[in-house]
Amino acid sequence: MSFPTGVRKWNHRGSTVFSIIWPLLLIALCVLDIINSAFHFWGRNNEVFHLIHNGTYLSVVLLTPVLCLIANISHIISDHRGSSTGRFCSWRDAFSVRNIVKCLQHLELEERGLPYKAYLALCIILPCIDEVYLIYIRFYVYQDITYDVLAQISVIGGIFVTLVWAAFCYLTLLLRLSFQKQQGLVLAFVWRHAGKIDVCRRRLADFAEELRSMIGLVSVWIMVIVPVSTWAFTTLVVDYWTNYGVIYDQNASQVYRYGLVWYRRISFLIMPLFALGEMAFKNTWSQFRRAISRMRNEEQDVFWDKILAFCEEQPSVSKVGILILAFSTLGFFLGLNFPKPSGFGVTSTPYNSVLQSPTPSLF
Repeated sequence: MSFPTGVRKWNHRGSTVFSIIWPLLLIALCVLDIINSAFHFWGRNNEVFHLIHNGTYLSVVLLTPVLCLIANISHIISDHRGSSTGRFCSWRDAFSVRNIVKCLQHLELEERGLPYKAYLALCIILPCIDEVYLIYIRFYVYQDITYDVLAQISVIGGIFVTLVWAAFCYLTLLLRLSFQKQQGLVLAFVWRHAGKIDVCRRRLADFAEELRSMIGLVSVWIMVIVPVSTWAFTTLVVDYWTNYGVIYDQNASQVYRYGLVWYRRISFLIMPLFALGEMAFKNTWSQFRRAISRMRNEEQDVFWDKILAFCEEQPSVSKVGILILAFSTLGFFLGLNFPKPSGFGVTSTPYNSVLQSPTPSLF
């Protein structure tokens, strides 16, 4: 199998197996915590908040290894059948090693270095802060000194899962920056080759398919992040507003837990949206067509008409905005209908707290 420049060093004999094992391991950690949370919180009206908090948090971090696993299996099957054509047409192709390396080459990382170093630092620091804060609450605020196996998995698994999620955010940022640069290169290519309709059509078709794969990935990610975050934020606000006085009067240490939940909710929404940038909200292909339209001139008016017509003929690369809005609205109303008596752990039950439980939640 031949690889484009820069891809070969990322592939070795064990890369295929490793590409399946590591997402499976992360999925297993998340599924174990989901089962543990459901076992302790499911069916308990006073534990609904904990169940929603864990569920929304895990659904966000679980999405990354699930997408990676699906994409890796798809690429393995495609390579085994020899059906790869080098063209990109689905979100899974945005995850291919060929596409990632090709995109990163446009950024000239060796000469320019990594972009957005402050964001990269946040991708490393924020997951560590999350776990340190969780450890502080567990062992110092609640003085949970039961060092059982599940508690140890909690610390190790939480760090790995959140770091992988943060790395995915930064990789998405790099892919977005690469496509922004590619757009300028494609526009320059079309301008230089104005009049050569077939050459320009082939280049535009390649860019359209690559962009469609990236927008597909963005759509899948946003369709989970935005509705889940809407549900989580609405539930948190309703619970906080309802039980504010009770929490502070009964147990001031609950403030620390509210801080952890707010921290996770904000960071797990802001970080992905910053990485996606305008791709999350704007129609990138429509902007590209408008840029081409501004390049047209009277001398080659027929050529530009054909190029614009060709761009219009390309399959849609717009995002699933209606589904995102529908799911977000559903999450909002689910949050508004959050059971009022539950509170943030203000009642006392054997498994009243994720952190106080004999078998605590992983994250």
